[in-house]
Amino acid sequence: MRIASLLDADVVVDAHEDAVVAVSATRKRPAPPSKPEQESGSAEALLSLKDLPGDDKSESDGQKKKRKSTLAIRKEEIDTLMVEARQLEARLAFIRGQTLEITTGGTDELLRNPFRFNDLLREMLHEQQLRFATAHAMMAKVLIANYPPPLHFPIHLRLDKRDRLRTLETIKPKQIRLARRFILERSRGIDLTAPYRVEERFVATNRDGGFLRFGINQLPEATSVKDVYDATLFFTRNLEMTYTESVGYITVREDDDNLDLTSSQHRLVTTTDTSVMIETNSLVFAHYDPEEDYGLVCGTFVDQDDLYPYRPTERLRHDITAVFMVSKYNSQIVVRRWGYDRHRHNEHISVPSDYLEVARENTRQWGDAMIRLIRQRLQGTRTVNDQRRSSGEV
Repeated sequence: MRIASLLDADVVVDAHEDAVVAVSATRKRPAPPSKPEQESGSAEALLSLKDLPGDDKSESDGQKKKRKSTLAIRKEEIDTLMVEARQLEARLAFIRGQTLEITTGGTDELLRNPFRFNDLLREMLHEQQLRFATAHAMMAKVLIANYPPPLHFPIHLRLDKRDRLRTLETIKPKQIRLARRFILERSRGIDLTAPYRVEERFVATNRDGGFLRFGINQLPEATSVKDVYDATLFFTRNLEMTYTESVGYITVREDDDNLDLTSSQHRLVTTTDTSVMIETNSLVFAHYDPEEDYGLVCGTFVDQDDLYPYRPTERLRHDITAVFMVSKYNSQIVVRRWGYDRHRHNEHISVPSDYLEVARENTRQWGDAMIRLIRQRLQGTRTVNDQRRSSGEV
């Protein structure tokens, strides 16, 4: 039984700890008369061995070859024993902490009383769940604080076009690398073969409105990772149109120099049904790895743009940080999505009381529209390919 194994482990650790003390005592040389004796096996006794005299040089059968000094050997042995002792102490503390309730209540009594044993296990489970709740509370505290969002590097785009392109080229590899690590860690341990979704809505300490979302989708209609990646690029290339179609608000693009789909800027302005104008200034980076067969698209916001400056007296600012990764898992095409939206508080513009709630809902609809449009494009591509095959063109 688990209880017996834990108790046995406690005894084994105590025995091992005594063995460490015995070994250290046998290896200790007698102390000089002028020094008081130390307690055998204690940490002070082990450390005092470092001060004992030792031969730095030994000779045997006429050989004068230098060997490692006895003092150096003893120091190495002491260091090894000290490390092992610390490991055993840590292990012992862990086992004692796990078995405290059991040993206090009495092992025999618990074995004879299964109800008490079940209550104890339930208490341990509740304690673990409380620790998880504490961890979630700490994460929420970070969210509502005015910290920089994850996956974001400070970005300043200047007037010169070549300098702007150079900035994008510098940021892209770092952004792709960090985004992939983040989305893999965020989905670690989650079943990728089943749909998953979680959302959090909050108001930060500086009165910014926040929306955090993470989801996993399976695309059975997809035949390859590359097809989904290409469909995602089509979506990002036409962000203003897809947002208008999915949300219903007119959205226009102010920039017009996106020639590279894998590294682009999107300066969009949306007008709501209450005539409130919302501006976003985002950079989108994309990468497909044919060897590992995964595609990744990530976006972040621009902090300062000399060519397209923010207009806080006229428009509300909306910052978006997002990651979209498609890969294959157990013969299924799987999409992992994470997004962090921040609606900046604005003292200059009066907005309806339900503005934040409506804005969050629009963001959610836009994310769902992305998956829906990708599926439609995949289905359309499959239909075209089937028609070409039936006509003998392929």
